[in-house]
Amino acid sequence: MSTLTISPAKDTFLNEYAPQQPYGDNVALAISDAPSGCYRPLLEFSLAGLPAGATINSASLQLYYYTYNPTYTDPVGKTVWAYKLTRTDWVEAEATWLYRYGTTLWTLAGGDYLGQERQVYSNTTIALSSQPFPRGGQRKTVSNQVITGVAFLLYKVGSPSGNVTFTIRKVSDDSVINSKVWGDASALPTSQTWEKAMFDSPVNINEEVRIQCEFSGGDFNNYVGLRNQNTDVKAGEYESHWSTWQGGYINDTTYDCAYQYLYTADGANTVFPASYGWMSWNVLALVQVAFNAGLPAEFLVRFELEGLPSGYTFSATFCSKEYTDDTTLRPKLVIDYTPPAGGACYGYVIG
Repeated sequence: MSTLTISPAKDTFLNEYAPQQPYGDNVALAISDAPSGCYRPLLEFSLAGLPAGATINSASLQLYYYTYNPTYTDPVGKTVWAYKLTRTDWVEAEATWLYRYGTTLWTLAGGDYLGQERQVYSNTTIALSSQPFPRGGQRKTVSNQVITGVAFLLYKVGSPSGNVTFTIRKVSDDSVINSKVWGDASALPTSQTWEKAMFDSPVNINEEVRIQCEFSGGDFNNYVGLRNQNTDVKAGEYESHWSTWQGGYINDTTYDCAYQYLYTADGANTVFPASYGWMSWNVLALVQVAFNAGLPAEFLVRFELEGLPSGYTFSATFCSKEYTDDTTLRPKLVIDYTPPAGGACYGYVIG
């Protein structure tokens, strides 16, 4: 078996708060889940050093975590994902939150990758209780995605009790496609927080749905607050809630619900350690796909959930390929492989 250690061909991070600012020459790769200010590292590794016909046995993306912003919260235990970046033409010195190079936009701001849909802006609340609104959420079309979990920006007012349930319902007949009890409303905090539930049996969805938070307990003074945005943020989708007074849904096309959902995609996750040091992602599947296609391995790194209220924000930094204090702490992709029949076994470092 041989080992190939590869340095990035290019790396940078994208900053939602400064959407036209490039960071390709920065010594750090910043990551943050801040509302309207997420940071996402991007990395590319050439696989040219792998011989044709090699069998890849393992592949590990390794980043050195060396600090977090003390203004915010220690990210220990928080999940961070490395997803397959679906573009290879981004330019290190030019890539920003909006543009992959020059004035050429990403398909979606924040980098083109697979794994999550979200609308995290909010400036108003709908009160969920037995009367008049026991359900609220977003109406949108989902195209061939296996949704594994849903999150809403929630808090409690007064002393509500009873199950809070996250559901996905068909628009066509309002039947439930999937659901998961988050927990009792009494366990919610009094300040807005992203609350997530993962489905026990995810299913593929390919139709228009309502992604709902449901709570049928409480009253006017004791309710679950579901955060919304009173402007249309995402084209082609909008806020939709059930009214007991009207006996049906109110579709408000000028509002969006604050939601996030996760779906099955090529990616790997790990959690922030209690102390600074190396973090590792098992990216074998992503590297294998890239190698088979003759492409470099591309990664977008991000927190599992983004857009958290400021009191719960996590922000940290990894060493980039420009880091000079200790060059051994720069990012690397470590691949163990078996050479093709007749090939010799060696260890390589490609940079």
